[in-house]
Amino acid sequence: MAIRHTTEKAKLGQPLIDRHNVDMKYTTFNVDGVPTVYQVYVVLRTPQGADPTIVEKLSAGFLAYVTANDGPVIAWEN
Repeated sequence: MAIRHTTEKAKLGQPLIDRHNVDMKYTTFNVDGVPTVYQVYVVLRTPQGADPTIVEKLSAGFLAYVTANDGPVIAWEN
C-alpha cells in the first residue's frame, strides 16, 4: 500500500485542494515469473480547511457501495 498527500495548485478564486491518494497492489507470478498485478486505489480531494466529517461520511458511503457491488462492477454491469 502507498499513501501520498499533495496540494493541488489553486485555480483563480478557488480554495487550495488537498489530495490524498491511497493505492493498494497485489501481485502474483506465474511459473515463468510473469507478474499479474491487481490494483485498487482511491483519491480523496478536499478543500483545505473543509469539515473532515463530510469526507468520512462520503468515504464510508463509497466503500459500502463498492463492497456491495464489486462483482457487478468487475463484470461490467454497473
